[in-house]
Amino acid sequence: MQELYRLGGRRIGVFDVPVIGCVPSQRTLGGGIFRECSNSSNQAAMLFNSKLFKEMRTLGKKYSDARFVTLESYYPFMDIIQNPSKYGKY
Repeated sequence: MQELYRLGGRRIGVFDVPVIGCVPSQRTLGGGIFRECSNSSNQAAMLFNSKLFKEMRTLGKKYSDARFVTLESYYPFMDIIQNPSKYGKY
């Protein structure tokens, strides 16, 4: 990030990690007989995301003339997985 700032970036957005425990490979490897989402992988994603949000806030304070944002994908994707009927016919 600091390199982007040094090169002139003042509006920087970063996507967080989505629900990686719900991708097919993780459901197969860690989801048991019913191929459920892997809780350990999703917990790792949430831990990473919490640290990412904190770091982005710190950068925003350090470089007050820039805007650092985290684009959230974890919870929207989780909502799609848990409530598919809200997003189309099933």
